[in-house]
Amino acid sequence: MSAVPGNFDAINREAFERYLLDLVRNSAVEEERLYREAKGEDLHILIRDAELQGSYPNTVIRFRRYERARDIEDWTALPIWTDATFFDQETGERRMPPEKIAGDILMLARGG
Repeated sequence: MSAVPGNFDAINREAFERYLLDLVRNSAVEEERLYREAKGEDLHILIRDAELQGSYPNTVIRFRRYERARDIEDWTALPIWTDATFFDQETGERRMPPEKIAGDILMLARGG
């Protein structure tokens, strides 16, 4: 009897993308709260929203940002799977823990 073929790789990738999105959203809120408590003001660039867009291997996290100093709101998008810092482009293996990926994506979204 042979194994039943399935699309478990795709299911795992989509679950990971949702998990990463949750990490990014929750980390943004927490970073902003801690900064506000420490400095008494908001961060220079606030993350207003984040969403997944596209599909593997071109999935991005799309951010709606607010830049306090210039009072403007804009959107930016950052890739998940095609960034060689996060994933080996040959094997697809993750190069760092999800929390670090989320932190780096959030830093890049804020222009860092």
